[in-house]
Amino acid sequence: MPMTMYDDSLSLLAERKMYLNPRNYNIVFMGDSWVGAGGFTSNEIFQSAIEEAEKYKPLLVIHGGDLVFNGTTDNLNYFINFKNQIAPDLPLFVAVGNHDMDKSLTGDAAVANFEALIGPLHFTLNIPGYDLTLIALDSLYNHVYSHYGLTDAELLYLKNNLLQRYENTFVTMHVPPRTDEWIPDLGDDTFFTIGSDAFFTAVKKKITAALVSHIHAFQSTKYRHTRVLLSGGGGATLLKKEIFHILVVNISSDDDDSEYKFSLVPIGRD
Repeated sequence: MPMTMYDDSLSLLAERKMYLNPRNYNIVFMGDSWVGAGGFTSNEIFQSAIEEAEKYKPLLVIHGGDLVFNGTTDNLNYFINFKNQIAPDLPLFVAVGNHDMDKSLTGDAAVANFEALIGPLHFTLNIPGYDLTLIALDSLYNHVYSHYGLTDAELLYLKNNLLQRYENTFVTMHVPPRTDEWIPDLGDDTFFTIGSDAFFTAVKKKITAALVSHIHAFQSTKYRHTRVLLSGGGGATLLKKEIFHILVVNISSDDDDSEYKFSLVPIGRD
């Protein structure tokens, strides 16, 4: 059975764990790339994003979804090949996005395509030497396009995996949960409300940050004791006055505590 990009990234991560400093390391977050055949501008931006990420020698890259514009096998294979041409040794893990799972374009094959080529719809990485936990969730609520949220099963998955978390714990998903702090005029389907209260209750004082995408912009907010970082500048068409970017997270620690620094790094052209 062919390896998925997720399987390949696990192998690459195992290699990186052998030589990076577990007391001072980086992870990179980015989202919304819309990579595709035909020489799109988004391809150039994604390439710039990956090349910039490599400069920080990250333990891993987390992609917040919308790798491609629609999740046909051709598009997903194109993304995998394009990424491997740029950075074959870079572990890249993906939280599924609505364009990756666009059943209106791809039909019932959407879920199967993603799972066969990219990887699982949710997953947890526990990396003990680095005191790092990454929990990726499926925020697409039964995969009905533009109907976003966390199912009861997804919330249970989150709660169960928070029980065995390490000190540095991040939760990532494509669609941002509704807060009182986001840009107010983007429309109701930009955020999810189904399961949002339960999400913030589950993660309260348990995670370092939630990493989300979907909106082609950058924002940072703190809501109900949880830091939420939104990064959707990985190649797709930007909102006005926004820039293409990646988010670099530096994690350093001593015997007593960990310290986190989040840096917005511009890429490509605006």
